[in-house]
Amino acid sequence: MSSIPIHQTFYSLGKQYMVLNNYLSARIYFLLAASYTNYKNIEIITSLCDSMLKLNQKSQSQLLILKLFGVSHLKYLNTPFPSLTSYQLFIITKCFEDDLDSLEIISQMTSTPSPLNLLQPTEIMQTANISFRVIYCQNNTSLITNYLNNAIEDSLNIGLIHIFFKQKLEISLVPQSLKKMINSCSLPEIRELYELLFSLLTRNDVDFIQRILLMKQTNALLENSQLVQLMETLFSFNKRKYEDALGHLENCWCFNTEVIHASIDFHLNNTINYNFESLNEDNELTKYKMGLRMIQLKKLDKAIEILKDSKEVESIIACGYVYSLQKEYQNSIKYLNQASAFVPFCFELKLVIIQQLICCNNLSIAEEELNKFIGIVSTWELFCTIGQLRFTQHRYEDALKAYNTSLEKLGNDPSNYLTKIIYGNIAQCWRKMNNFDAAIEAFNKSLGFNDFVALSGIGWCFYMSKNYVESLKYFQRALSFKEDPLCRKFIEMISNQ
Repeated sequence: MSSIPIHQTFYSLGKQYMVLNNYLSARIYFLLAASYTNYKNIEIITSLCDSMLKLNQKSQSQLLILKLFGVSHLKYLNTPFPSLTSYQLFIITKCFEDDLDSLEIISQMTSTPSPLNLLQPTEIMQTANISFRVIYCQNNTSLITNYLNNAIEDSLNIGLIHIFFKQKLEISLVPQSLKKMINSCSLPEIRELYELLFSLLTRNDVDFIQRILLMKQTNALLENSQLVQLMETLFSFNKRKYEDALGHLENCWCFNTEVIHASIDFHLNNTINYNFESLNEDNELTKYKMGLRMIQLKKLDKAIEILKDSKEVESIIACGYVYSLQKEYQNSIKYLNQASAFVPFCFELKLVIIQQLICCNNLSIAEEELNKFIGIVSTWELFCTIGQLRFTQHRYEDALKAYNTSLEKLGNDPSNYLTKIIYGNIAQCWRKMNNFDAAIEAFNKSLGFNDFVALSGIGWCFYMSKNYVESLKYFQRALSFKEDPLCRKFIEMISNQ
């Protein structure tokens, strides 16, 4: 029986340490494997570069790639260019992402189809990241087209990359294209993945849950795969079930796992604690985390300073969010549109842009954009945005109808803070329609999110109903949460009755 080559043993140990996020140990074993192969094994070298990139050692990684190819710069690389897997292409692109000349050479390299390994990190997100960086670094249509035509040859990625990055389809075309992928797919497991992805992207929550339950019973390996766990992470994140998202995230890894983790921590109001001084501030992940931490500390100007020049979608979105907090809605729309250009299939982001347009009182454009989604997706976010628009248009009955539909889509879980927010919006509709009893009932159901608004709203409704005893009680309770001159004025008027 032949023994396993020593370099393969070291390489396998390095891979195991990468899965454990122990990049320092992984680098040591990859270096040992590379030395035994005279630094000429592309699989080992790209894995070594991966570990070094995680340790912010980009320049050393570049030297290793150049040594592998035997050139002083990638522009001197002769044809035919080497054929790579999507993973190798991803790592080499990461090494030279700031060098446009190198990117142009890399874009001409072909990728070989790689087998579907459900236990390995998905290449979908890796290839997506390649595409994003190339598009961002150089807005050259022919370069992007050539690059993606090569990258999409991977058997697992071909449909997804065509949809998301080559054709850059609008949300209205995504269902149609995914259906074509599903119908033309001959591999049962890949077909299951596409169908699950279809449910995720069209926000068909019931179908997604049913498919996951069926998958657990009939193909547990597939359900436990990192790709499906990533989809379940995104599903739970979209449903604002952040604890569930965190649980699924622990079982998967992709290039932006840490980004998603930081986003979940932010939404859970967990302190994002990192020693920023010891980190490389040019690192996009570091900038994203720093920006989120500044938002937590309410240092909004500092957050904008950190995030505004970022190359990552999540940071660009965060910058738009900060401008929204400052009520600078035009700047918010500017950054959100910039992010949306890279992820045109993300309808939630488009809805946020529409919400900012409503805040700017740009109602005709908001209406036009909103109409593009009606009939394509049917989610609580969509109906909540419709409610916001109708309320701003003073169409309170229509707003009430939209908010109630949103509540039904969300599941009407009284413990969910989103339910409380929607009940607060419903209360405002009833208040505008002078139905004070219904408004009081809805305000009571919204308690637990923004109690000042709910209590002062109940106080106002009792005041308008001439129930001054109850009105006084609720205005006083509201003041225990926040000092407010209008509440004081109502208390003064009641006291003078």
